[in-house]
Amino acid sequence: MKKAEGTQSLLEEFGKGIVSQIEKGKNPSFETISRTRSNITYNEKEGFLKLGNAKEERNFINVAQTKRFMQTMAIAGKCHKFIKENLHTSIRGLFYQLKYSLGEDVDENIFNEQSESNPLIEDLEAALGIRREELHLNANRKGVLVGNMRVLDTFGDERLEIDASKMGRSGWSIPSDVDNDIEFVDIKAKYVIVVEKDALWQRLNEDGFW
Repeated sequence: MKKAEGTQSLLEEFGKGIVSQIEKGKNPSFETISRTRSNITYNEKEGFLKLGNAKEERNFINVAQTKRFMQTMAIAGKCHKFIKENLHTSIRGLFYQLKYSLGEDVDENIFNEQSESNPLIEDLEAALGIRREELHLNANRKGVLVGNMRVLDTFGDERLEIDASKMGRSGWSIPSDVDNDIEFVDIKAKYVIVVEKDALWQRLNEDGFW
């Protein structure tokens, strides 16, 4: 809950900053980290690509940016609501919830395609210095686990113990955010098999290969 409260505060400060600029008669704007190729570096020690420190400004009074600015504010407002109500959704779900939010009598959608909302979620992540999961937005779950191990998972305000050896034919669907909310309780597995094809995974699971 402390993490959620921290993200909620970040969003509120972000919103207050925009309102303050408007009240002072300024062109409301915010900064986000540039995601252009020139601002991407490879960290050899850690073994992955990282964004540099170059920043870009997003302005409301700019014909090329006005709609994207409005869309970003809509995303921030909806994510604040999710956090306040302790709810989560997928990035696809966010798109559908915001698509028609300008109202039935307005001949304009906030979003027409999900390809519009996805990069703006990334803008907001970069502007606040957080991950999408901290905005209560989840990527689609594509991993499934089964085997001789038990983990603790966070679901809402609860901590649930998952026994991966008793997940039946479906297995345990691995959540998109495993960095901070998953704890290993007990591991008796001697090896890990990563299977790409679902049909093969089903075959191995039915045979109790693990």
